[in-house]
Amino acid sequence: MRPAGPSPPEPGRPGPGARRRGPCSTACVRTRTPEDTARAAAPDPHRLVPLLLTAARGVSDGRHRDLLHALRVAGFAA
Repeated sequence: MRPAGPSPPEPGRPGPGARRRGPCSTACVRTRTPEDTARAAAPDPHRLVPLLLTAARGVSDGRHRDLLHALRVAGFAA
């Protein structure tokens, strides 16, 4: 009998929703101020800070720098 729920991804393969993370984090970085984006990382900073920084780097060097500063001010080590 198979357990209920989705099975975990194989090692080295992205899990469910991995294709949505990039566009969602990029949209967050593009449409919010760096301070708002830093607050959005609060629920799970260990997972969200790297995603948001990667998205910010893809937007521009300036957005990456501004987000990095906002994350530090908010108390998230980056």
